[in-house]
Amino acid sequence: MPKPGRKPDTSAEKQARGTLTPSRDRFASIASPSPIIAVQPPDLPDDVAEVWLQYLPDAVAHGARQCDADSFAQWCTMTAHLRQSRATPADGLPPASYIQQWRTLGEMFGLCGPRSRIGQKPDKPAEPNPFTKGRPKDRA
Repeated sequence: MPKPGRKPDTSAEKQARGTLTPSRDRFASIASPSPIIAVQPPDLPDDVAEVWLQYLPDAVAHGARQCDADSFAQWCTMTAHLRQSRATPADGLPPASYIQQWRTLGEMFGLCGPRSRIGQKPDKPAEPNPFTKGRPKDRA
């Protein structure tokens, strides 16, 4: 059960106000945002590097940072393997767990799945509902 009373301010709020004191907030750490992905891992094969260059702008647009570079490289590797298995179906299809992991990583970068469509706004705004005119906004 939460304790009553005012809750302590976070370290980020204190730093923004200029009231962060090392003596009282010594264990507080301020997370600085990582820069966007700028460095491609040097050991990527050519087909994986091609996938990297193809999808990098979309991943950065959805918030991928340099700390995500290894996970993004893993997703690019899985994408290249899936493309290769689709091109040569005689070798067999990858297991469903492999495809699910590929999709999970893709959702993390906003490249596939329903989460990839969350940040996209429709081209034209939705028309207001004429039946809600005059109704109270909050009905509990």
